[in-house]
Amino acid sequence: MRNASRGDTEPVVSGDADALAQIGRRLKGVRTQKQLTLKVVSDMTGVSISVLSKIENSQTSPSFDVIKRICDGLEISLEDFVKVGEKTTVSGRNAITRLGEAVRFASGQYEYQAHAMALTRKGMVPLEIIVRARFVDEFDHWSQHDGEEFVFVLAGEIEVHTEHYAPYRLKAGESGYFDSGMKHVYISLSRKHARVLSVSYDPQLGARQVDGFMNPATQRVDAGAQAIAGKVAPSDTTRQDKRKVRDPVQAASEGRPLPTRLRTATVVTPDTLRAMIRVRGR
Repeated sequence: MRNASRGDTEPVVSGDADALAQIGRRLKGVRTQKQLTLKVVSDMTGVSISVLSKIENSQTSPSFDVIKRICDGLEISLEDFVKVGEKTTVSGRNAITRLGEAVRFASGQYEYQAHAMALTRKGMVPLEIIVRARFVDEFDHWSQHDGEEFVFVLAGEIEVHTEHYAPYRLKAGESGYFDSGMKHVYISLSRKHARVLSVSYDPQLGARQVDGFMNPATQRVDAGAQAIAGKVAPSDTTRQDKRKVRDPVQAASEGRPLPTRLRTATVVTPDTLRAMIRVRGR
């Protein structure tokens, strides 16, 4: 890997200017609505102040991982962060993406088409990706995010690189499945850019929702963010939750919301989530 300073960002490409401006406006809008400084947002997301400022001013194209860290830290949906134009009408627990309706945006060495945007709360992130990179050296920052990732090659051939395993090749019709907590990248081996379907499972979303509905604890996100910013003190209820609620399954069975600490620091496994769904369905 070459040493460079691009890190989590890429230079702006003219064709992506409108999408970048939209992302910047959304980030600034959420930040000002919550009365958060760039420093506070940086602390909440792990993204540097300089990168956040460049995103808000449409001076850089954030990598997908940076976009995801911002969404997780501010507890906003990926859909609201990247989609442009009019908002997609939320359709309960069912979404259909017709030909040409996927939301397009570019980031780093990939071009994305995001599907199922009508669902604002979901545990999986389905993306159609055009892989532009031809060499690993083109990446100054490898993808890494909580959860698991499935990749299916639609056209062309790719090579999958991860930090703990030897690279392997996938051609059209073949697939791979891996722990996305490992650093990973795709490169295209075919004459034309390869095209893949990538589906990521996001445990952060699973932790914030039970049986398809937002956990009541997320209703306190604004108060929690203001507390971080020094605006208000955490409520007595939040303090009691932090002292008393230890087991997320027990909390769900008793109809109690999860405290902020558990939502942000605990990874809810698929088995735990299924147990929570079962007890809520009783």
